[in-house]
Amino acid sequence: MKTKTVSAIFIICAFLAFPLAFSNAEEASERQVEETASENIETPGAEEDQPSETKAATEDTGENIVVEEIGIAVATMNLVLLHRGPQAVEMAMKDKIQAKDAFETGQWSRLKLLLLDGSTVTLDANAKMSLDEFSYSDGPGGKTAYTLYEGFMRLIAGKTVSTIITDEAVISVDKGSVEVIAGIENQRPFTGIACLDGKATVTARDSEDTVTLERQQIITVLGGEP
Repeated sequence: MKTKTVSAIFIICAFLAFPLAFSNAEEASERQVEETASENIETPGAEEDQPSETKAATEDTGENIVVEEIGIAVATMNLVLLHRGPQAVEMAMKDKIQAKDAFETGQWSRLKLLLLDGSTVTLDANAKMSLDEFSYSDGPGGKTAYTLYEGFMRLIAGKTVSTIITDEAVISVDKGSVEVIAGIENQRPFTGIACLDGKATVTARDSEDTVTLERQQIITVLGGEP
């Protein structure tokens, strides 16, 4: 059902999750790594609980805390590249990540990240994403910002308000989870968003029309001329 006819077209329909499935063995392995990782990247609210390397990278910016190392890779499959500045290196499980890092997955490849605020991010094959901003506070006001250039991304938001930017849309998630896919179909760019839990606010970039998705709703934002 088309909700509006604008330069970016919103289409809302019943929930149909975009396909992404790890095997039970992989999920068990991820959970084990996540538990270990959570201990190693303890939230920075209590400084005495932080690993020494995280303490050294922490800057006091008022209410929020900005840290150099903000998370860890809890799962990698096949070819996953980390772009940091001019360098690109192949990632492995337990690699540390920083704000401004960008990630790229190859064919039949996947990546899962765990951030300090408890957020998890999963990229499917042939995806490109950057982690543009991360500020975390025990109280309100934390923010995480991502740009999804292409491919599939699943976000389970932690304690920060998360924003995902694509060419067609801006998606805001607060304590919820979404799946987002960005690509081109029939020579037309699109962004598809599925709200898995909580709520997600979707704004079309070229029209600023906004829709709020609730659990088990999806939306497609089409770019280009209608």
